[in-house]
Amino acid sequence: LERLSADLRRVLRAASVFGQVFWTGAVSALLGVAPSQGGELKGVLSSLADNELIVARPASQFPGEQEYAFRHSLVREGAYSALTDSDRVLGHKLAAGWLEQAGAADAMVLAEHFERGGSAERAVVCYLRAVEQALEGDDLVSVLARVERAIACGASGEALASLRVASALAHRWRGEFKEAAREGSAAMEASRPQGTLWLRALSEVAVASSKIGDTGRLVELSRALL
Repeated sequence: LERLSADLRRVLRAASVFGQVFWTGAVSALLGVAPSQGGELKGVLSSLADNELIVARPASQFPGEQEYAFRHSLVREGAYSALTDSDRVLGHKLAAGWLEQAGAADAMVLAEHFERGGSAERAVVCYLRAVEQALEGDDLVSVLARVERAIACGASGEALASLRVASALAHRWRGEFKEAAREGSAAMEASRPQGTLWLRALSEVAVASSKIGDTGRLVELSRALL
């Protein structure tokens, strides 16, 4: 990488923020390249492809955008490690904005970029969607991991209650009823009493409590409902 020209290294560093795969428009957004300079950027990307550092893909996730990939993960890691801490934060923030505007479907990708870009609140919103996507795919391990990532970003209020409900549901499906009851109880505490989330959380606690034979807790829940 050190043998490359400054322009080529700069483009590689910007591309590395997106991971193994990136797009022409994405790199332009991070570099602040004006439309009139688009041809110059395409020339740099062609040079990188000629040097066998990146490869152009025949199809793209985003219509109208040329998609590229690093030929080897070590090249991407080397370029990424050359970024300063402040450049990484700014880069991930800009990357999240570009991907969101482009219509990226993977909420987890957006959440990670927002988190690394210092936008914790935006990250929580995306992590919530990522949890829902994992639930739809019956990926319970990912559900629990994403819930923890969102909570670490400072999720609170209704967002925290939704995350805890999802965690309780995942634990119940895994047959982990004590954990399901614990997460459901936490969701009840975080949600508005007698609200929709509160009722969903209570339902999870009730089912889990019945599975572990905690009749005392079931009586408490019944009184709360009454």
